[in-house]
Amino acid sequence: MGNILTAFLKARWRFKHWNPAKIHAFQVRQAQKTVQYAVTHSQFYRSYYKDKNLHDVAQLPLIDKQIMMKNFSNFNTVGLTKEECMEFCLQNEETRDFSRKYKKNKQQYIMGMSTGTSGNRGIELVTKKEASKFQVSFISRFPIPLRLRGRFHLAFILRVFSPGFNVNIGKFRMSYVSPMETLENIIEKLNRMQPTALSAPPSMLKILAEAKQDSTLQISPNLVASFAEVLTPETKEYLQHIFGTDILEVYKCTEGLLAQSCKAGRLHINEDLTILEVVDEYDKPVSPGTPGRVIVTDLVKRTTPIIRYRLNDILTIDPEPCPCGSHFRVIKQIQGRSDDMFLGCRIVTHSPQFIFGDYIRRAIVSTSDHIREYRAMQETPTKITVEIDLLSEFQSPEEQSIFLTELPPKIIQLFGKHNCEPPEVVIKFKPITHDFNVKLRRIFRNFNKTDYF
Repeated sequence: MGNILTAFLKARWRFKHWNPAKIHAFQVRQAQKTVQYAVTHSQFYRSYYKDKNLHDVAQLPLIDKQIMMKNFSNFNTVGLTKEECMEFCLQNEETRDFSRKYKKNKQQYIMGMSTGTSGNRGIELVTKKEASKFQVSFISRFPIPLRLRGRFHLAFILRVFSPGFNVNIGKFRMSYVSPMETLENIIEKLNRMQPTALSAPPSMLKILAEAKQDSTLQISPNLVASFAEVLTPETKEYLQHIFGTDILEVYKCTEGLLAQSCKAGRLHINEDLTILEVVDEYDKPVSPGTPGRVIVTDLVKRTTPIIRYRLNDILTIDPEPCPCGSHFRVIKQIQGRSDDMFLGCRIVTHSPQFIFGDYIRRAIVSTSDHIREYRAMQETPTKITVEIDLLSEFQSPEEQSIFLTELPPKIIQLFGKHNCEPPEVVIKFKPITHDFNVKLRRIFRNFNKTDYF
């Protein structure tokens, strides 16, 4: 317990008191240690970094999920094969018993598997020591209200149970609830559990908020946290209204615990756990306030070293300091995946032009306040299909005519502002349900850039 308390205090101190110079120095030092460990213990990295300058980590070649999973047996540093890890994870998925640890050569490993938005499976493999570092940092920065510190019971809902979230330390208790159960069973469990905090993807939180609104769900959490999907401003506002509390965010993926909200509600990068680079399409750093792609280097995991790993996410770093006083950088907005961006065709050059999904979202939600759910799919550079699920009391021809009349010109005008060919906009009215086997994507593109450009 003493080691845990020491680690807790150190993690909290770093977040509150480290200045940018200390953060940078620590990251350089830890990254070099991670690289040296990787080339010593991973056959993949030893070959991948052959003849490379191992001290200049920022210039090392990138990897991604496809590279990692293709080489997983040689990628990890503990001699586990991809096949045995997959088999173990699938068994856990089938039994829903995530308390099991994988044992080999007198060692125990905690494993989790992600499907990911693209459907490509990823494996999270950590030792108990590595998982503890994530857990302690997570708790040290989680803004638990004073009134909850005597009893903090977090109900955690996500399809994939991640070792980074398996937290039961002291009075901090977590109960896992599988979204694969029926909604009735989930609500029954939560009503019986009466958690003081609730954490789930925003799509699930929205469904639970609807259940709370009609009094089926009878819990009153003092803290609600969202993760795994993009939390849009309108969803956040709705959740705040129904649950009567601030909505925090956690930015977690198989590759690390990247960021979480502070007491001011801002999403801080965990600078002592990860190096997060934000770059343009040529992998050059962008300035704060400019959206860019994400490259991650994990500073904790040695079992599966994550070094300059390209995520498919687009985000923007806030150029303004956080009022909480921490110098850990703040993520202003997570725009989503790179294939959540539409591609327009420039009129003059016929070259591709990225159009952020957030612009499409704003065009849709600004058309009416009576949308229950929506989905926009770009089929080609000049064809977009928008599915609208209206609230039951507003499913009238008059309400539909508003979308048919107002929405296509908005989207066409948006493409025009980017000097792109105007798209055909097809609008369909239909019920939209969410499959919790995959992350919710409201805005996405159904083709690759190379298909047309």
